Amino acid sequence: MAYICFSCKAEVGEEYTRIRVRCPYCGNKLLLKTRSDSVTVKAR
Repeated sequence: MAYICFSCKAEVGEEYTRIRVRCPYCGNKLLLKTRSDSVTVKAR
């Protein structure tokens, strides 16, 4: 699962967040967790 930096929009790998919870590119502390696309199912 990848994370996106809130400030510089860089993709941060999960292996990096195990060591530090900061963006390695700009030092920002806010990282957004990416989510998979949701599927909508209509009831009959």
